[in-house]
Amino acid sequence: MYQFSDKLRNAYESLMMPLAIYQVIDGKVVTILVSDGFCQLKKDSREHLTSSLTNSMFKRVDPAYAGKLAKQYAAFTNHESKYDVIYCSNDVDGKSTLIHAVGHWQTMPDRTKLAFLHYLDLTASVAFINEESQKYHKEQEEHFYIDPLTKLPNINYLHEFGEEKIEAIRLNKNKPLLLFFDVCAMQNYNDQYGYKAGDELLKLTANILKTYYPNSFIIRNPNDHFIVLTKSTPYDEMITKTISDEIIKKAEGNTLGIKAGLCLITPDDNIYSGIEHARRALKTIGNDRNIHAVYYSSAIELEYQRRQFFIDHFDDALKNHYIQVYYHRIVNSQSQAIVSHEALARWIDPGQGFISPGEFIPILTKYHLTYK
Repeated sequence: MYQFSDKLRNAYESLMMPLAIYQVIDGKVVTILVSDGFCQLKKDSREHLTSSLTNSMFKRVDPAYAGKLAKQYAAFTNHESKYDVIYCSNDVDGKSTLIHAVGHWQTMPDRTKLAFLHYLDLTASVAFINEESQKYHKEQEEHFYIDPLTKLPNINYLHEFGEEKIEAIRLNKNKPLLLFFDVCAMQNYNDQYGYKAGDELLKLTANILKTYYPNSFIIRNPNDHFIVLTKSTPYDEMITKTISDEIIKKAEGNTLGIKAGLCLITPDDNIYSGIEHARRALKTIGNDRNIHAVYYSSAIELEYQRRQFFIDHFDDALKNHYIQVYYHRIVNSQSQAIVSHEALARWIDPGQGFISPGEFIPILTKYHLTYK
Protein backbone atom coordinates (compact mmCIF):
# COMPACT_ATOMS: atom_id res chain seq x y z
CA MET A 1 0.00 0.00 0.00
CA TYR A 2 1.30 3.42 -0.91
CA GLN A 3 2.69 5.47 1.96
CA PHE A 4 2.64 9.25 1.98
CA SER A 5 5.26 11.14 3.93
CA ASP A 6 3.97 12.40 7.27
CA LYS A 7 4.11 15.98 6.01
CA LEU A 8 2.17 15.26 2.82
CA ARG A 9 -0.36 13.01 4.59
CA ASN A 10 -1.03 15.73 7.16
CA ALA A 11 -1.47 18.26 4.36
CA TYR A 12 -4.05 16.10 2.56
CA GLU A 13 -5.87 15.07 5.73
CA SER A 14 -6.18 18.67 6.96
CA LEU A 15 -7.96 19.79 3.79
CA MET A 16 -11.49 21.11 4.42
CA MET A 17 -12.36 20.05 0.87
CA PRO A 18 -13.98 16.57 0.92
CA LEU A 19 -11.30 14.30 -0.55
CA ALA A 20 -10.60 10.56 -0.48
CA ILE A 21 -7.57 8.83 -2.01
CA TYR A 22 -7.79 5.19 -3.04
CA GLN A 23 -5.44 2.53 -4.41
CA VAL A 24 -6.34 -0.65 -6.26
CA ILE A 25 -4.34 -3.55 -4.80
CA ASP A 26 -4.85 -7.03 -6.27
CA GLY A 27 -8.20 -5.94 -7.69
CA LYS A 28 -9.48 -4.55 -4.39
CA VAL A 29 -10.01 -0.85 -3.67
CA VAL A 30 -8.14 0.25 -0.55
CA THR A 31 -8.68 3.61 1.14
CA ILE A 32 -5.34 5.39 1.62
CA LEU A 33 -6.63 8.51 3.40
CA VAL A 34 -9.61 10.85 3.78
CA SER A 35 -9.59 14.58 4.45
CA ASP A 36 -11.14 16.47 7.35
CA GLY A 37 -13.69 17.87 4.91
CA PHE A 38 -14.73 14.35 3.92
CA CYS A 39 -15.10 13.36 7.59
CA GLN A 40 -17.24 16.44 8.15
CA LEU A 41 -19.38 15.62 5.10
CA LYS A 42 -19.95 12.04 6.29
CA LYS A 43 -20.18 13.00 9.98
CA ASP A 44 -17.84 10.16 10.86
CA SER A 45 -14.32 9.58 12.18
CA ARG A 46 -11.32 9.16 9.90
CA GLU A 47 -10.52 5.69 11.24
CA HIS A 48 -14.04 4.38 10.77
CA LEU A 49 -14.42 5.90 7.31
CA THR A 50 -11.10 4.51 6.11
CA SER A 51 -12.05 1.04 7.29
CA SER A 52 -15.68 1.06 6.11
CA LEU A 53 -14.89 2.40 2.63
CA THR A 54 -12.29 -0.31 2.13
CA ASN A 55 -14.69 -3.04 3.25
CA SER A 56 -17.80 -1.69 1.49
CA MET A 57 -17.47 1.29 -0.83
CA PHE A 58 -21.22 1.69 -1.40
CA LYS A 59 -22.61 0.70 1.99
CA ARG A 60 -24.30 4.07 2.62
CA VAL A 61 -25.28 4.77 -0.98
CA ASP A 62 -29.01 4.95 -1.67
CA PRO A 63 -30.05 1.62 -3.27
CA ALA A 64 -31.54 3.46 -6.23
CA TYR A 65 -28.05 4.69 -7.15
CA ALA A 66 -25.88 1.79 -5.94
CA GLY A 67 -26.00 -0.39 -9.09
CA LYS A 68 -25.18 2.38 -11.55
CA LEU A 69 -22.54 3.81 -9.22
CA ALA A 70 -20.79 0.44 -8.76
CA LYS A 71 -20.72 -0.12 -12.52
CA GLN A 72 -19.21 3.29 -13.24
CA TYR A 73 -16.71 2.96 -10.39
CA ALA A 74 -15.57 -0.42 -11.72
CA ALA A 75 -15.00 1.10 -15.16
CA PHE A 76 -13.05 3.92 -13.54
CA THR A 77 -10.81 1.62 -11.49
CA ASN A 78 -10.08 -0.34 -14.68
CA HIS A 79 -9.15 2.94 -16.40
CA GLU A 80 -11.98 2.46 -18.90
CA SER A 81 -13.87 5.71 -18.24
CA LYS A 82 -13.85 8.86 -16.20
CA TYR A 83 -15.59 9.10 -12.82
CA ASP A 84 -18.15 11.91 -12.63
CA VAL A 85 -21.33 10.89 -10.80
CA ILE A 86 -24.19 12.29 -8.75
CA TYR A 87 -25.84 10.08 -6.14
CA CYS A 88 -27.59 10.06 -2.77
CA SER A 89 -25.71 8.90 0.30
CA ASN A 90 -26.75 8.56 3.94
CA ASP A 91 -24.63 9.79 6.83
CA VAL A 92 -24.33 8.02 10.21
CA ASP A 93 -27.58 9.66 11.33
CA GLY A 94 -29.42 8.34 8.27
CA LYS A 95 -29.75 11.79 6.72
CA SER A 96 -29.72 11.68 2.93
CA THR A 97 -27.30 13.95 1.08
CA LEU A 98 -26.96 14.55 -2.64
CA ILE A 99 -23.30 14.08 -3.59
CA HIS A 100 -21.36 15.01 -6.72
CA ALA A 101 -18.16 12.94 -6.96
CA VAL A 102 -15.39 13.48 -9.49
CA GLY A 103 -12.33 11.24 -9.71
CA HIS A 104 -9.02 11.28 -11.51
CA TRP A 105 -5.89 9.14 -11.50
CA GLN A 106 -2.61 10.51 -10.24
CA THR A 107 0.73 8.80 -10.88
CA MET A 108 3.01 9.12 -7.85
CA PRO A 109 6.85 9.43 -7.98
CA ASP A 110 7.30 5.64 -7.62
CA ARG A 111 4.85 5.07 -10.55
CA THR A 112 2.03 3.99 -8.22
CA LYS A 113 -1.37 5.08 -9.52
CA LEU A 114 -3.76 6.55 -6.95
CA ALA A 115 -7.38 7.55 -7.42
CA PHE A 116 -8.19 11.04 -6.08
CA LEU A 117 -11.93 11.52 -5.55
CA HIS A 118 -13.36 14.94 -4.79
CA TYR A 119 -16.85 15.20 -3.26
CA LEU A 120 -19.28 18.10 -3.29
CA ASP A 121 -22.32 18.29 -1.02
CA LEU A 122 -24.98 19.35 -3.52
CA THR A 123 -27.68 19.42 -0.85
CA ALA A 124 -25.78 22.07 1.08
CA SER A 125 -24.89 23.88 -2.15
CA VAL A 126 -28.49 23.97 -3.33
CA ALA A 127 -29.62 25.16 0.11
CA PHE A 128 -26.96 27.88 0.03
CA ILE A 129 -27.94 28.92 -3.49
CA ASN A 130 -31.61 29.05 -2.51
CA GLU A 131 -30.80 31.08 0.59
CA GLU A 132 -28.65 33.50 -1.38
CA SER A 133 -31.32 33.72 -4.06
CA GLN A 134 -33.96 34.56 -1.47
CA LYS A 135 -31.70 37.20 0.06
CA TYR A 136 -31.03 38.65 -3.37
CA HIS A 137 -34.72 38.81 -4.27
CA LYS A 138 -35.49 40.38 -0.90
CA GLU A 139 -32.80 43.00 -1.47
CA GLN A 140 -34.11 43.61 -4.98
CA GLU A 141 -37.62 43.98 -3.64
CA GLU A 142 -36.41 46.45 -1.04
CA HIS A 143 -34.38 48.34 -3.64
CA PHE A 144 -37.43 48.37 -5.90
CA TYR A 145 -39.11 50.60 -3.35
CA ILE A 146 -36.12 52.19 -1.57
CA ASP A 147 -33.60 54.74 -2.79
CA PRO A 148 -30.18 53.35 -1.77
CA LEU A 149 -28.62 56.78 -1.17
CA THR A 150 -31.19 58.51 1.05
CA LYS A 151 -33.03 55.36 2.24
CA LEU A 152 -36.27 57.12 1.35
CA PRO A 153 -39.03 55.38 -0.60
CA ASN A 154 -38.61 55.86 -4.34
CA ILE A 155 -41.03 56.69 -7.14
CA ASN A 156 -42.06 53.02 -7.48
CA TYR A 157 -43.33 53.14 -3.90
CA LEU A 158 -45.33 56.29 -4.62
CA HIS A 159 -46.86 54.79 -7.75
CA GLU A 160 -47.83 51.65 -5.84
CA PHE A 161 -49.16 53.15 -2.62
CA GLY A 162 -49.80 56.82 -3.41
CA GLU A 163 -53.53 56.44 -4.02
CA GLU A 164 -53.95 54.71 -0.65
CA LYS A 165 -52.18 57.61 1.06
CA ILE A 166 -54.41 60.13 -0.71
CA GLU A 167 -57.53 58.30 0.48
CA ALA A 168 -56.15 58.08 4.03
CA ILE A 169 -55.61 61.85 4.09
CA ARG A 170 -59.15 62.45 2.86
CA LEU A 171 -60.60 60.04 5.43
CA ASN A 172 -59.09 62.27 8.12
CA LYS A 173 -60.97 65.26 6.63
CA ASN A 174 -57.79 66.79 5.18
CA LYS A 175 -56.87 67.89 1.67
CA PRO A 176 -54.04 65.93 0.03
CA LEU A 177 -51.14 68.04 -1.19
CA LEU A 178 -48.29 66.96 -3.45
CA LEU A 179 -45.06 68.95 -3.44
CA PHE A 180 -42.45 68.47 -6.17
CA PHE A 181 -39.07 69.71 -4.89
CA ASP A 182 -35.99 70.59 -6.92
CA VAL A 183 -32.56 71.01 -5.34
CA CYS A 184 -31.41 74.19 -7.06
CA ALA A 185 -28.28 74.20 -9.24
CA MET A 186 -27.34 70.65 -8.25
CA GLN A 187 -25.03 70.16 -11.21
CA ASN A 188 -23.08 73.30 -10.32
CA TYR A 189 -22.79 72.06 -6.74
CA ASN A 190 -21.41 68.72 -7.95
CA ASP A 191 -18.97 70.48 -10.27
CA GLN A 192 -17.71 72.74 -7.50
CA TYR A 193 -17.58 70.37 -4.52
CA GLY A 194 -17.60 66.89 -6.06
CA TYR A 195 -20.23 64.17 -6.34
CA LYS A 196 -19.61 62.88 -2.82
CA ALA A 197 -20.50 66.29 -1.42
CA GLY A 198 -23.50 66.31 -3.76
CA ASP A 199 -24.66 63.01 -2.29
CA GLU A 200 -24.30 64.48 1.20
CA LEU A 201 -26.45 67.44 0.16
CA LEU A 202 -29.17 65.07 -1.07
CA LYS A 203 -29.05 63.12 2.20
CA LEU A 204 -29.22 66.37 4.17
CA THR A 205 -32.25 67.44 2.16
CA ALA A 206 -33.93 64.08 2.78
CA ASN A 207 -33.37 64.32 6.54
CA ILE A 208 -34.69 67.88 6.74
CA LEU A 209 -37.78 66.94 4.72
CA LYS A 210 -38.45 64.09 7.16
CA THR A 211 -38.31 66.57 10.03
CA TYR A 212 -40.87 68.93 8.51
CA TYR A 213 -43.22 66.33 7.06
CA PRO A 214 -43.84 63.63 9.68
CA ASN A 215 -46.41 60.96 8.82
CA SER A 216 -46.09 61.87 5.15
CA PHE A 217 -44.81 60.16 2.04
CA ILE A 218 -41.35 61.57 1.33
CA ILE A 219 -40.06 60.25 -1.97
CA ARG A 220 -36.65 60.44 -3.61
CA ASN A 221 -37.29 61.03 -7.27
CA PRO A 222 -34.46 60.47 -9.77
CA ASN A 223 -31.62 62.99 -9.92
CA ASP A 224 -32.12 66.05 -7.70
CA HIS A 225 -35.87 65.86 -7.09
CA PHE A 226 -37.98 64.95 -4.07
CA ILE A 227 -41.73 64.47 -3.79
CA VAL A 228 -43.80 64.88 -0.64
CA LEU A 229 -47.39 63.66 -0.35
CA THR A 230 -48.96 65.12 2.77
CA LYS A 231 -51.98 67.00 4.08
CA SER A 232 -52.41 70.63 3.11
CA THR A 233 -51.92 73.40 5.70
CA PRO A 234 -52.12 77.20 5.48
CA TYR A 235 -48.34 77.35 5.88
CA ASP A 236 -47.10 75.16 3.04
CA GLU A 237 -45.38 77.93 1.09
CA MET A 238 -43.78 79.26 4.27
CA ILE A 239 -42.56 75.76 5.22
CA THR A 240 -40.92 75.41 1.82
CA LYS A 241 -38.90 78.59 2.37
CA THR A 242 -37.97 77.48 5.90
CA ILE A 243 -36.71 74.15 4.58
CA SER A 244 -34.70 75.91 1.88
CA ASP A 245 -33.12 78.26 4.42
CA GLU A 246 -32.17 75.35 6.68
CA ILE A 247 -30.55 73.46 3.81
CA ILE A 248 -28.54 76.56 2.86
CA LYS A 249 -27.44 76.94 6.49
CA LYS A 250 -26.43 73.31 7.08
CA ALA A 251 -24.92 72.39 3.71
CA GLU A 252 -21.15 72.01 3.55
CA GLY A 253 -20.90 74.15 0.42
CA ASN A 254 -22.77 77.11 -0.97
CA THR A 255 -26.16 76.06 -2.26
CA LEU A 256 -29.25 77.89 -3.44
CA GLY A 257 -31.53 75.62 -1.42
CA ILE A 258 -34.71 74.19 -2.89
CA LYS A 259 -37.87 75.27 -4.67
CA ALA A 260 -41.16 73.46 -5.10
CA GLY A 261 -44.27 73.16 -7.19
CA LEU A 262 -47.40 72.43 -5.16
CA CYS A 263 -50.58 70.70 -6.28
CA LEU A 264 -53.76 70.25 -4.27
CA ILE A 265 -55.03 66.87 -5.40
CA THR A 266 -58.71 67.02 -6.30
CA PRO A 267 -61.07 64.03 -6.61
CA ASP A 268 -60.53 64.21 -10.38
CA ASP A 269 -56.76 63.84 -9.96
CA ASN A 270 -54.65 60.77 -9.36
CA ILE A 271 -51.07 60.37 -8.21
CA TYR A 272 -49.73 60.64 -11.77
CA SER A 273 -51.58 63.84 -12.65
CA GLY A 274 -50.66 65.28 -9.25
CA ILE A 275 -46.97 64.74 -9.95
CA GLU A 276 -47.23 66.26 -13.41
CA HIS A 277 -49.19 69.30 -12.23
CA ALA A 278 -46.74 69.99 -9.40
CA ARG A 279 -43.87 69.64 -11.86
CA ARG A 280 -45.49 72.20 -14.18
CA ALA A 281 -45.93 74.61 -11.28
CA LEU A 282 -42.26 74.18 -10.37
CA LYS A 283 -41.12 75.05 -13.89
CA THR A 284 -42.87 78.42 -13.74
CA ILE A 285 -40.43 79.54 -11.02
CA GLY A 286 -37.51 79.34 -13.42
CA ASN A 287 -34.43 81.11 -12.06
CA ASP A 288 -36.31 83.51 -9.79
CA ARG A 289 -34.51 83.21 -6.45
CA ASN A 290 -37.17 85.19 -4.62
CA ILE A 291 -39.82 82.53 -5.15
CA HIS A 292 -39.61 79.19 -3.33
CA ALA A 293 -43.05 77.72 -4.03
CA VAL A 294 -45.84 78.02 -6.59
CA TYR A 295 -49.25 76.36 -6.53
CA TYR A 296 -50.53 74.68 -9.65
CA SER A 297 -53.49 76.60 -11.09
CA SER A 298 -55.78 76.77 -14.10
CA ALA A 299 -53.67 79.66 -15.42
CA ILE A 300 -50.56 77.46 -15.35
CA GLU A 301 -52.47 74.73 -17.15
CA LEU A 302 -53.67 77.13 -19.85
CA GLU A 303 -50.13 78.42 -20.34
CA TYR A 304 -48.82 74.86 -20.57
CA GLN A 305 -51.47 73.81 -23.09
CA ARG A 306 -50.82 76.95 -25.15
CA ARG A 307 -47.08 76.23 -25.21
CA GLN A 308 -47.68 72.63 -26.20
CA PHE A 309 -49.99 73.74 -28.99
CA PHE A 310 -47.22 75.84 -30.52
CA ILE A 311 -44.69 73.00 -30.25
CA ASP A 312 -47.02 70.25 -31.47
CA HIS A 313 -48.58 72.19 -34.37
CA PHE A 314 -45.61 74.22 -35.60
CA ASP A 315 -44.68 71.83 -38.42
CA ASP A 316 -48.29 71.60 -39.61
CA ALA A 317 -48.60 75.39 -39.51
CA LEU A 318 -45.54 75.73 -41.75
CA LYS A 319 -46.76 73.02 -44.11
CA ASN A 320 -50.23 74.56 -44.45
CA HIS A 321 -48.93 78.15 -44.64
CA TYR A 322 -50.71 79.22 -41.46
CA ILE A 323 -47.54 81.11 -40.59
CA GLN A 324 -47.10 83.97 -43.03
CA VAL A 325 -44.58 86.76 -43.45
CA TYR A 326 -45.78 90.35 -43.41
CA TYR A 327 -43.54 93.24 -44.28
CA HIS A 328 -43.85 96.29 -42.10
CA ARG A 329 -42.65 99.56 -43.60
CA ILE A 330 -40.13 101.64 -41.71
CA VAL A 331 -40.70 105.35 -42.44
CA ASN A 332 -38.32 108.25 -41.85
CA SER A 333 -40.16 110.52 -39.43
CA GLN A 334 -38.75 113.69 -41.00
CA SER A 335 -39.03 112.97 -44.70
CA GLN A 336 -41.87 110.47 -44.43
CA ALA A 337 -39.98 108.36 -46.95
CA ILE A 338 -39.95 104.55 -46.70
CA VAL A 339 -36.39 103.67 -45.77
CA SER A 340 -36.68 99.95 -45.04
CA HIS A 341 -38.97 97.03 -44.30
CA GLU A 342 -39.24 94.76 -41.29
CA ALA A 343 -40.36 91.14 -41.74
CA LEU A 344 -42.91 90.00 -39.16
CA ALA A 345 -44.42 86.52 -38.79
CA ARG A 346 -48.14 86.03 -38.25
CA TRP A 347 -49.67 82.72 -37.23
CA ILE A 348 -53.29 82.57 -38.36
CA ASP A 349 -54.71 79.24 -37.26
CA PRO A 350 -58.15 78.00 -38.45
CA GLY A 351 -59.10 77.04 -34.92
CA GLN A 352 -57.11 79.45 -32.76
CA GLY A 353 -57.38 82.51 -34.95
CA PHE A 354 -54.69 85.21 -35.01
CA ILE A 355 -51.63 84.43 -32.85
CA SER A 356 -49.22 87.23 -32.11
CA PRO A 357 -45.52 86.63 -32.81
CA GLY A 358 -44.82 87.91 -29.32
CA GLU A 359 -46.67 84.84 -28.07
CA PHE A 360 -45.18 82.02 -30.13
CA ILE A 361 -41.73 83.29 -31.18
CA PRO A 362 -40.25 83.17 -27.62
CA ILE A 363 -41.43 79.56 -27.23
CA LEU A 364 -40.05 78.49 -30.60
CA THR A 365 -36.78 80.21 -29.70
CA LYS A 366 -36.61 78.42 -26.35
CA TYR A 367 -37.05 75.03 -28.01
CA HIS A 368 -34.67 75.85 -30.88
CA LEU A 369 -37.33 75.68 -33.61
CA THR A 370 -36.98 79.11 -35.20
CA TYR A 371 -34.46 77.82 -37.76
CA LYS A 372 -37.35 76.14 -39.56
